[in-house]
Amino acid sequence: MAFIGDSITVGSGNEAANNSPECSADSYGNPGGWGQPYHNNWRSYGAVAARSLDAEYHVTAVSGIGLVRNYSFLYDARPMPAVYDLMFLELQQGSPSWEPQGFVPDVVVVALGTNDFSLGDSERPRMTEAEFAAAYVEFVAELRGDYPEAHIILASSLMLGDGWPTPADQFLTDQKTALAEVEAEFATGGDTKVHAFYTTKLIGDGCGTHPSAAQHEAMAAELAEFVRAKVGW
Repeated sequence: MAFIGDSITVGSGNEAANNSPECSADSYGNPGGWGQPYHNNWRSYGAVAARSLDAEYHVTAVSGIGLVRNYSFLYDARPMPAVYDLMFLELQQGSPSWEPQGFVPDVVVVALGTNDFSLGDSERPRMTEAEFAAAYVEFVAELRGDYPEAHIILASSLMLGDGWPTPADQFLTDQKTALAEVEAEFATGGDTKVHAFYTTKLIGDGCGTHPSAAQHEAMAAELAEFVRAKVGW
């Protein structure tokens, strides 16, 4: 299995309670960070799901990254399609490429969109469902070129929601609609191995309302059940 995503896929803040002092620790445990010592990918939904399915797994994930745009425009703003095939995704210049054939998965899980639809840290227009869907079709086509036989699962965000910050905002609904459109686009073309997967919406107990380790386990169980049904494992 291969997992491509953002801070949720990273396991950001999953071993600390939201708003706790641990959530402001840096990589060395000192104040001024984002709870880095409490990010545990081993306990993230992808790793847990893969182990439950007795599958090897590879993770390509960066906190704050998006499909079309990242959460922040204050640093390297390249989204996932521009960097997913690099060894060092956040290195602005000079990273060697990652050869996709170095790890060929049977299942690719893509979990992007939280940062595309979020308000971010800079003024910007709302993400539209149409723009997001079009970019997703392009990215899935790239992945299909890398992995012709893989099932590609497009996961909705368990952190997005509707009705915030204004009652008219429908970020989660827009994302789910886009995922359904992407699935339908490929199915129409004869590719029935692209699947929209809708996770259960939650308010995360981990740092910055990211899911806690226990909530990752619940998402992993949902994903594993979905994979068994679609892939036949």
